[in-house]
Amino acid sequence: MPDKDEIDLIINLDHLPFPERYIYSSSSSVLNEKQKSRTKRKKKQKKTREIKDDICGHIRQKCNGKAEEYWRSIGLDPLPSGSVTVLNSSGYKMTVRADTNGNGNADIVLFSLTERDQSKSVTLDSIAKIEVTCEGDSSQICHGMYSLLIAYPKDICK
Repeated sequence: MPDKDEIDLIINLDHLPFPERYIYSSSSSVLNEKQKSRTKRKKKQKKTREIKDDICGHIRQKCNGKAEEYWRSIGLDPLPSGSVTVLNSSGYKMTVRADTNGNGNADIVLFSLTERDQSKSVTLDSIAKIEVTCEGDSSQICHGMYSLLIAYPKDICK
């Protein structure tokens, strides 16, 4: 333990689970070094502002098994991340697919909704397109709602 003459500040850390319960500070202190290191890390981390868009709409399409596109990203690089929620109000089977790499093909099945008033959500690291397919009697109409929360860096919108 340092002499009292050398100590400018003692911080009691009894509430912490590790054995070093005190940090001693003097002119060339460990505490000051930790503060300097923390400040350098904060400066190195580039803060990017995010834009979040909440997009929602109605699903209404024939139960003929053909995919209908409900949202698509145009001209955003990198692709935005997002959460997708779909509610099936009709009871006919809905399959929700996404394009997650920007190639134009919604080849990832996110989920299927098979019951009336069933909803599901998923969060994706990248999303370029959302489409829904309804299965059932081709003379019937399936309906529901979708909601997207899309996030992307502000600097990609120029």
